[in-house]
Order: sequence, then structure tokens, then C-alpha cells
Amino acid sequence: MDPKSIDWSALEEPQEIAHEFEIDLYNAVIANHNAMLEGIDREEESEMLDIRDGFQHEDHETVSSMLGYVQNGYDERRQKSRLSAVVVVITRLEHWISRFVRHLKVTPPRVNKNGLANLIEALNNALSDGPVPVKFFEDLAELRHSVVHADSRGEWYFKGQQRRIADCYRNAWGDAELSEDQLKEAIQKTIEQVKWYDEQISVKPAVRP
Repeated sequence: MDPKSIDWSALEEPQEIAHEFEIDLYNAVIANHNAMLEGIDREEESEMLDIRDGFQHEDHETVSSMLGYVQNGYDERRQKSRLSAVVVVITRLEHWISRFVRHLKVTPPRVNKNGLANLIEALNNALSDGPVPVKFFEDLAELRHSVVHADSRGEWYFKGQQRRIADCYRNAWGDAELSEDQLKEAIQKTIEQVKWYDEQISVKPAVRP
């Protein structure tokens, strides 16, 4: 079975000194998320063991129903942990992207509906396109807005305009959902994008007119 927690070592290149942004994400997101998942696992294992021991004489269907109910509750806690983690990932990404934009003294265009996507467009215009498409981060930014401002709903209204999260981040009921693999992908791609911009700025400080 694949581990539920994020393997930080897998996010680093072998024998490569971690970038400051990687350390930032580890301290702000990964360490806390892993610790939370480990705690949830321990609680779940203990409660399910108590059920098995305490209801040994009940029929199999009754015990299975109780275990399933308990497991669903812990799965929901894991889901909320992942959504909380991705909120911090995107918040830290926006912080770093904003720093780069200020350093280059470029003006973000108003071509996208969320601020992060416009900031990334500004860097792409100045440095050439980063390795990860803007749409990937735009979708994650909308997911963050849903979690923070719309109770994790799939669609909501903000300042009179309808907002919606991408289908890949929706569950069967249309609400926000994020898998562990999707969280890992978000972390990996934000690291890739930030490191790429940082490298471009170091070798090409002048922006295009």
C-alpha cells in the first residue's frame, strides 16, 4: 500500500541543495501535513481496534457497518487536511511570485480572473513561459478560493460573478476534493515553477520591453 504521507525526500533531486522555496514549503506545509496524517492514522487504527474488540459477538454485517462509518469520518479528516495544505501551498507560491514581479518591476496584465494567474503571466511575459502552464495554477487558485471563501463548494458567486473549480478537483457531489497524488503534484510543480523563475532572473535580470 502506498504511504499516505508525502515523502519529502522524493521531491528533491539527489545530492542537490534544497532551494529556499522547497524549505519554505517543507516548513509551512509538508511537515505539518505529514504529522497530521500520522495522527489521523493512529486515531483511526485505535478506534477501529476498539470496535473489533468491543463488538466481537455482533454479526459481521453490523461490525462492518460500524467500521465503515468510522473510516469515512477519518477519510473526511484526511480530505480536509489536504485541502488545507493546498491553500498554504498556493499562498506561499503567490508570495514568492509577487516577490519576483516586484523585483522585475513588471505590471501584471488583467487577462485572468484570479490574481495569481495574472502574476504568473507577468513573469512569463518578462522571462518567457515557465515549465508549468498558467492554467494549472489558475485552477489551484480557484480551488483555494473555494476552500477559503465558499465552504469548499464547486460553484459560488463572488462580486456578482460565478466562480467554479475545475472538474478534476470535484467529487461525485461536485464539491472540492483533492487526492494525495494531486497535492504532491501541486507541491512538485510549484517548486519547479519557482526554481525556474529564480534561475531565469539570475541569468537574465533585464526584462523584455
